[in-house]
Parts: sequence; C-alpha cells; structure tokens
Amino acid sequence: MVCLRSTVHAFTHPTSIEVIPVPRSIAVPNGPGEGYQSALRIGDVLYLSPLRGTLLTTDVLVSGGSAAEAAQALANVQTIVQHAGCGLEDIIFIETHITNLTFLPQTQLALGTLFANAGAPRRYAGRVEVLPRLAGGALVEFAVQAKGCRWTTANGINRRERLVHEVISIPTSVAVVAANQPQLAVRINERLKLRSLRGLDLLTSVLVPGGIVAESAKVIANVQAILNQSGCGLSDVILYNVRVTNSSFLPIVLSAIRSAFTAERAAVKGVADYRTVSVLANGASVELVFEAANCDFDSSNRGHLPRSNDAEAELSILNNLLSSNIFRPPAPAVFSPQKSIRVNHILKLSQQRGSLSNGVLVSGGVAAEAAQMVANVRALLTEAGCQLNNVLSIVNRVTDLANQPAVDLAWTNAFVAEGARIRYVGQVQQSEVLYGGALVETVVKAADCDWNQT
Repeated sequence: MVCLRSTVHAFTHPTSIEVIPVPRSIAVPNGPGEGYQSALRIGDVLYLSPLRGTLLTTDVLVSGGSAAEAAQALANVQTIVQHAGCGLEDIIFIETHITNLTFLPQTQLALGTLFANAGAPRRYAGRVEVLPRLAGGALVEFAVQAKGCRWTTANGINRRERLVHEVISIPTSVAVVAANQPQLAVRINERLKLRSLRGLDLLTSVLVPGGIVAESAKVIANVQAILNQSGCGLSDVILYNVRVTNSSFLPIVLSAIRSAFTAERAAVKGVADYRTVSVLANGASVELVFEAANCDFDSSNRGHLPRSNDAEAELSILNNLLSSNIFRPPAPAVFSPQKSIRVNHILKLSQQRGSLSNGVLVSGGVAAEAAQMVANVRALLTEAGCQLNNVLSIVNRVTDLANQPAVDLAWTNAFVAEGARIRYVGQVQQSEVLYGGALVETVVKAADCDWNQT
C-alpha cells in the first residue's frame, strides 16, 4: 500500500454499516431479485437504493407517465430520507435514471418543485443516466446520498455528526447554473463532489464545435476550472467517471485526460468507471463525473469553511494488489487508473468484469462471467483487508435485464459461502453495450474494513 497523504489526527467518525429498517407501514420490502437494503448508513453518510414512482405500500407504479412517476419517486425519496432522520437539505448527491432523454426537463422540474415546496436549500451535485430499461418497467428512478443527518443513538440521544456541507461558490464569470440544476460542486467534509460536466461553454451551455476531440479537451478543461475554484487539483481526484456515446471515443477522451494530468504534473490516484451510453444531454459525445478528496479547502483566498481535524482524509492507494493483474479499466497505455483506493473508511474499486488475469473474458455465458466477476471483487476486497460483509454498495450492469437473476445468484452464492450479511444498497442497470463484449460488470464500494491487515 502506498500512502499518499495522511494526517496526525485519527479519523474518529463511527464506521459500522447500519441498516436503516423501513417498517412495512411505510414501504413493502424490495421485490424478487432485489435483495439489497432500502437504506443504510456508514459513518455519517446515508445511502438509498434507487426509488421509482411506485406507491411504497404496494410497489405499484403510478399512472400518468414520466412526470407523475418523477413526482412520486421524489415523494418516496423524501419519505425514506425523513424516516432515516434526514432532511432534503442534507442531500449531497442525486443520480437520476431515465429511459428517454426527453424526460429530463420533467425530472428537473420535479426536483425543483420538491425543494421549493419544502423550503430546503439545494446543496447537492448530480448526474443523469439514460438507460434503455429500468426495473419494474419504470420510466424514472432516483438514487440518493445524504450526509449530516440527525441520527439517534442506541440510548435514544439525538446527535449530529460534525460536518462541513457547503455549496462551492463558482463566480458567474466562470460558470452559470441554470434553474433546477444540481450545483456544480459540493463539499462534504474531505470530499468534493462535482456534477456531470460535458464539453459545453460553462457560461452559455452551448456545446463546442469540432466533434469528440474538441469536446474532450473542453470537458476536462471544465473539470479543471471547477476543481480550481474549489481549491482542488487533478491530483486530488479519486474517481474518474467517464461516459461516451461510442466506444471508439474512449481512447480519445482518455488521451485528453492524460494530457491534462501531464500538464498539471498530477499523480493518477483514482479509480475508474467507464461506460458507453446511447445518448447524453445537450447532444454531447462525452461526459465526466469526477470526485476529489482532501483538497486545499481552507485556502485563505477562497473563503470556504475550514475543515475540522475529524474531517481530514487519509488517502491511500492500494495499487500493488495481487501478483496477477486483476482487471484494470481499458486502455492502460493511454490513462491507467488504480484498481482500488481508500479515503478514510470507504474503499472504492474500479469496475470489474468476468475476466481472467490476462484481461480475457471467461467463456460460458453470463453465469460464468458473473461468477468470475464476483471472484475478482472478492480477491480485491481480501487484499484490501475487506470482506463481503464490508460491502456498502453494488451497482450491477447487464446487457439484458433477463440476465440479472444469474448475476444475483453469483452474488448470493458468494455471500453464503463467506457467511456474510447483505448490508448494502444496490442498483441494477441495463446497458446496451459493455466494454470488451462483457455481459455483466459491477462497481463496488466497501467500508469499515480491517485496514491494519493491508
């Protein structure tokens, strides 16, 4: 393990994974094939599995199309968030999934209405995913994270975690945020979350001309501009989330990212999540969602709130895991992310597929790929001092939702074999294409591991 930055002060937030029980009077349990939790917290962060526009007590979709579903889904978000002891003002990230890009204005309006009616400030970043299908035939769903809620301890005493939660003020000379849009950047203690960025002029929201090469250069420049305004640099980035509309665009985008890192003399510390999607907002060909940690938030010329000792991050790269080369993201010669990274008590893994150490997918269809994929995840977790019992979230992507039961079975077999409890929130996403011709891939986070064993 290579420690990049550490502090004298130990991170003292509670780190045990706690499932938030949701009474049947509020919501029925998840349906078949959705054996994950509705809500859980780790430390001071609340994670929700995606919520759709269903009546929570019946799990039946409301009628009325995408607008009605969006309103109901957000009402469900508010219900579960409040049940967990949070408010809308505590939300830090909203991921919107829609099956058609034309639904985006309706979902944005529904979000704006929700926060306006509650009188809650919008202090969240976010992104939008257009997926060919959603579970249960839904048109819209929302996955949410919140932080700094009013947790109740075992002895009934309400407490609130020490928290810095601020919207990064971006001058209007740099960028303009339209109504009902997520914030460009939100800081939560040692973390900085950026909203999805594309190759747009940040003042006019007009896509730059020149195709994928021009868009790639512009989008990474936009990322750098927002990072700079936040007191961060590329060397502080811990997650590179890249979306392209054509797989052939990925090397071009990664080359632009590498050039930016080289020019800034920044170390590549983060993990990656690369994906090909059918469409992006604004007609863009590429979209980036980056996350950073342990930036110079308290720099005197930026005016941000100082961070407490408890909020300082220990940033570690676990980049020498295993003698075999467990699957790395594609095109390592262009831009090579890490397999895993730890920031305080959270471990993030780069996306994993059912490939062997030589990068070749196993044969035998989705069941074989899923089994190998889960084995790869378990190997990385073990080398990082974690187990399946420490898994915080799992996002499974399949090229056909009909293959999801085989993926569920692979995970179930692994949890049973390890005697691990299911304490994670989950997502199932259908993707028209996955890298390397894979049928399934997964993105996993873990927490509260035995770090001293690494």
